[in-house]
Amino acid sequence: MQQTRSRLVCAIDYGTTGTAAAWGHDNDGQGIDSPIYQVEEWPIQCRAKLPSTMQYPIGLQPQWGLEATPELETFRWTKLLLDPDLESTDFRDEELERVSGLRLMRLPTGKSAVRVVADYLSGIRNHLEQSSIFRQPNIRKEYWFSIPAGWSNDAQVRMSEAIHLAGFGRKPNEEVCLVTESEASAISILEASDKQRESGSTFCVCDVGGGTVDIACYMITDVTATSYSLTELSSAIGPKSGSSIIDREFLKLMRERFNTSFTTPFDDDPDRRERLKILKEAFIGDGSSHRLMFRMNCFTSQWYDSMRGHIILSDSDIRAFFDRVIGQVVHYVNDQVDKATCGHFKIDELLMTGGLMRSEFARDKFSQGFKDAGFVSILYSLVPELSASLGAARKGLSGIVTKNQTCNKSYFIECSGLREEPGICLQDFINEPDMPAYPHQILVKGRVYEEGRPYKAVFQLYSRPGEPLVKPFFSEN
Repeated sequence: MQQTRSRLVCAIDYGTTGTAAAWGHDNDGQGIDSPIYQVEEWPIQCRAKLPSTMQYPIGLQPQWGLEATPELETFRWTKLLLDPDLESTDFRDEELERVSGLRLMRLPTGKSAVRVVADYLSGIRNHLEQSSIFRQPNIRKEYWFSIPAGWSNDAQVRMSEAIHLAGFGRKPNEEVCLVTESEASAISILEASDKQRESGSTFCVCDVGGGTVDIACYMITDVTATSYSLTELSSAIGPKSGSSIIDREFLKLMRERFNTSFTTPFDDDPDRRERLKILKEAFIGDGSSHRLMFRMNCFTSQWYDSMRGHIILSDSDIRAFFDRVIGQVVHYVNDQVDKATCGHFKIDELLMTGGLMRSEFARDKFSQGFKDAGFVSILYSLVPELSASLGAARKGLSGIVTKNQTCNKSYFIECSGLREEPGICLQDFINEPDMPAYPHQILVKGRVYEEGRPYKAVFQLYSRPGEPLVKPFFSEN
């Protein structure tokens, strides 16, 4: 009789441009050694990563991932709309929209960002549950979702709401957990490395996604034979950048050279998108030109071979595609390391991940860009576009914990009846003339708060007759 697995851990990395999932079993607490498997079979494709896109055909079920068709409006980059602290214009790449014809960070009429994300995750859940692995009886399930390190609490709440609406965690045997993308990616890279790390080792992890870059610095603590803990050294950041800049620069150049002869169905045509991806990954910067098959109504020139239907790109063309995003990432990493160390100690290692690390040229350029940064070593993920899903699954199986968290915002309670000094009696307060609301800080942005340690803020809080007893609690960046 086949033994029933005691626990199933499934990690879902819902990204701005692409999504991946991985899973593993845990028998009798042996999660540290349990193998992890990447989900590689999705509707219409057998690849580990699928687009984070949604469509809503009238009168039909929503279409997600590669079910999307060119005839319908496609909703992209919806994940970024979950953070109410971000204006959509802050992260929307208007230039990419202009040169590609894509609509980014838009919502269908009558649907919220939470609802669109929930619809997408519902597609993920329904697909996973078709597998016999997820239908095993008497099994406990943990779903780990990776989220941007710099997300506000409001964004995390909205993501949790979307996860719940999608059906995750509703059953008694299911649990939902969140982990930052940077932490999950770091766990994956550290596990793949043969190096044994000691308590006190430090590293910076940089996850270059499609539309954002997650950067965080950690110290390894409490190392044992089977696990370790991570301590955040500074507030993680997730600035607007990423590999979509390369696509934008490519499309921009095509529009400049070919004008209306060039149409841009790359994002709607899997084959053309795959050919462009292969070109980017194969580029090594050796001075040679490269060709991309794309038929259009255009005469032969130094940029186009009309007989073969090939776009011709020079070495300098492709270098320029990479230069902007690489320069941005190097700047962001150096700035984050400076904030984390404050000149008091060094960061030992830099861990680089994200789909851009598939490119040998990008890896070489990053190594050159960080040669004077003082890192003892730079490690590149072996599976860069999948490291967050693999690392999240490993965290769930092994029990690796993040002991300290750096507060990303300052939190206040505001009320005219708030007093820090003791001794005032209620009647004295009632007899006072009306005073403006006074904000009292509860949590401080940038301060590291230790796990398990109680923190308290002492103050007197009064309410005049007829005033609401619930007082506003707010945050500031």
